Amino acid sequence: MNALPFEAALGPALDRLAPAVREHFAPSGTRRRVRGVMRRVWRRPGLLSAIGLQLAAWSNTLFPETGADIPFEMENALVRLADGRLGVTWNRTFHFPARDRRFNALMTFSPERRVVVDWLGDDRSLEVELRLAIEEGAMVLRSGRQWRWVGRVRVPLPRWLAGCATVRVWDAGDDALGVRVTVWNPILGDFFGYDGAFREVVESSREVACHA
Repeated sequence: MNALPFEAALGPALDRLAPAVREHFAPSGTRRRVRGVMRRVWRRPGLLSAIGLQLAAWSNTLFPETGADIPFEMENALVRLADGRLGVTWNRTFHFPARDRRFNALMTFSPERRVVVDWLGDDRSLEVELRLAIEEGAMVLRSGRQWRWVGRVRVPLPRWLAGCATVRVWDAGDDALGVRVTVWNPILGDFFGYDGAFREVVESSREVACHA
């Protein structure tokens, strides 16, 4: 019950991560804030991708804005779920010149499925299973099966409708972590992504929040 999501999923294999990457995914504190710059935030040109990303922006998942050297910050916080498990929030903010965009999620571990589950959006209505890999000390996350919750109804998303993400996080040196995210779809191909680096700036609070 007290294991963090990535600790529960990977067990001793977690130690194969570079130390800074391990601390990012299995933090020793209960709250962690990082800041950095996304060298590039991009999307596929075209009306279809723009509409889809605008719809996603309403729930603080993806967004249609693009740019170079975009200031970025993220806060992770440990939360205690109603069933006693620990989860970790991932609340990202991209500071574009005209407005801020947020990309929020809660990650948990499912003991029944033996996978990390990413609950995306402010309402946690998009449920995504994550496949994990450790490659040369870097963490690589690839999205798997997905469901959309409509009220209490869990609707499986067909592959052609889902946005499938690959996330790579590595030790970039100089106390920084590098990140590269690519989201693709069988119809659109690669349609959204960003890459850059960030550093920890604040770590505080020993209390674990509660989350229903």
